[in-house]
Amino acid sequence: MSKEAVREFRALVNADASLQDAVRGTALNLAQLVALGKAHGFEFTPQELEAIVDETELSELELELVSGGAGVNCGSGGGSQG
Repeated sequence: MSKEAVREFRALVNADASLQDAVRGTALNLAQLVALGKAHGFEFTPQELEAIVDETELSELELELVSGGAGVNCGSGGGSQG
């Protein structure tokens, strides 16, 4: 688990349109983003993900998600979205 894994995952997302769609599908739910990262071979915690997002400039995708009103969701992702 590391912040470097978060950086590498973000770079992969920024370069892969299908992965960008998957990220959009998470509605920025941290638990779902961590699971998506893990599914692609990246190990990091929700806290590491938040720290990197707080420390760095947002990508075009991240800006799109935030401006769309998504906001970061710290929930478990088990409930329905409405």
